[in-house]
Parts: sequence; C-alpha cells; structure tokens
Amino acid sequence: MIVPYLQLLRPLQWVKNLFVIAPLFFSGRFGDANALSMSLIAFVAFSLLSSAIYCLNDVVDCDADRLHEKKCRRPVASGKVKPASALVLSAVLAVASLAIAFLFVNKWLAIVLLIYLIMNVLYTLWLKRIAILDVVIVSAGFVLRLFAGSVATDVTLSNWIVVTTFLLALFLAFAKRRDDVMILERTGVKMRESVSNYSLKFIDITLSVLSAAIIICYLMYTINAEVGRQYHSDYLYMTSVFVIAGILRYLNRTISGGKSGSPTEAVFTDLFIQVCIVGWIVSLALFLY
Repeated sequence: MIVPYLQLLRPLQWVKNLFVIAPLFFSGRFGDANALSMSLIAFVAFSLLSSAIYCLNDVVDCDADRLHEKKCRRPVASGKVKPASALVLSAVLAVASLAIAFLFVNKWLAIVLLIYLIMNVLYTLWLKRIAILDVVIVSAGFVLRLFAGSVATDVTLSNWIVVTTFLLALFLAFAKRRDDVMILERTGVKMRESVSNYSLKFIDITLSVLSAAIIICYLMYTINAEVGRQYHSDYLYMTSVFVIAGILRYLNRTISGGKSGSPTEAVFTDLFIQVCIVGWIVSLALFLY
C-alpha cells in the first residue's frame, strides 16, 4: 500500500536537488561541519517540496499521463493513488518543507522555497502550456536550487556558475521536450499543450546552440583569474574535458539515439555519463581540497 505513495514522491528525482549542495562544494568549505549540515537540511527541505510539486503535477496531468507509454504507470494515472490523497500529501509535504527551512536554517531559505513553490504551482496549473516559457521556468528552478544552497550556507555564488547552471537546465529541458515531440509525431498523442509549438528541427538546433554555450561558459569560468586564485591553480580548465565529453554524449544520446525522455534516467543508466560526472567531481575536488 505504501509503495505507490513512495513512487508518487519520485525519490530518484531528488538527484536534481544535489544542486543545493553545489555552492558549498564550489566554495571549498565542504569540510565545515556546520555549513554542511545546513546544506543537507536545505537538500531535504527542497526534496520534500519538489515531491509536493510532483504530487500536484500527477493529479493535474493524470488524464494525459494515461496516454503516455511510460507515464501511464504513475500512481495517480494508474489508479493506485486517489487524486484527493495525492493533493493532501502534496500540501503536507509543502508545509513540512517550509517549516524545516524556517525553523532549522533561516528565513531566506524559506523565502527561496516559497518562490519555488509559487512558481511551480503556476507552472503546473497554467504556465507549462506556453512554449519556451515552460522550459525557462523549469531551468529557473535549478537556479533557485543554487540560491537555496547559497542562503543556507552563506556562500556567494559565482555569476558563471549561475549562468552555466541555467544553460545546462535549458539544455536538459529542451531534450526532454524533444521526447514529447517524437511521441506526437509517432502516435499523434499530444503529451502537453505546448508541444505543438515545438519541432524536432527547432529543438535540435537549440540543443546544439545551448551545448556550445554551456561549454564556452564553463571554460570562461575555469580560466577566470579570480576563480584561479580561489582554487589556487591555473589548470582548472582541465576539468572541462569531462564537461565537454558529458555534453556531447548527452547530445548524441538525445539526437542520434532518441533517448531524450529523462535526464535522471540518463544519469542512472548511462555508464559514459556516469564516468564523466564522477571524473568531473573528483578532478574538481582535487583542485579544491
């Protein structure tokens, strides 16, 4: 009985919330026990809130999900969880998230979470129907994750990291939209209202542009003099090997392989991408720590 509710929370998607911990990692203060504890609490709070949004989204999208080849197995769409129960769980998780942030971290984290909540409720109920704006809002959510980690640990964010994160999130969001376009062309089923305003040609061009922009931004970050002083090294650009390889692999997987549905699935199933992520983290940690 509890399994469908756990599925409703989508715990595998919590990997996205690791962006909350990123500011502390990049600051070189990962060994600061107090800052690390605040960062982990912020991660938990953000995970609870993202699960609250997933619950709401599954209720709103249950009719469309029933037509999807994979989403039809979601708890609400499959009938394993009643919509009313999912809405109650969503409200409980949202309140718990905000309470944890306010009571155990600070009011600024609670404010960031509240902004994320309002933005995603509007997205779920209305804004996701508007092409381009839908992927911009999804990407803004990743930037808010960075700000959540920043205010929780009092770490100042680099402009380059904010821009690179936003571009990376855009890249992943457009790749996911590509999957919806492919389903529309293959079956005639429209998985979301905005999908009719996209085309494979447009998305493929956009993905190519964004992948180039991500690589350039990351390289600009690594050769920045201030960043070099922070990392005590002029060779940080060497970590870009893993970034470039990972982006190209995801681009190849998406365009050539047609596997663009879920970034989380790619992280958990694609060995090449896993090696790139681990290699990037380890190489960056060697420079920082």
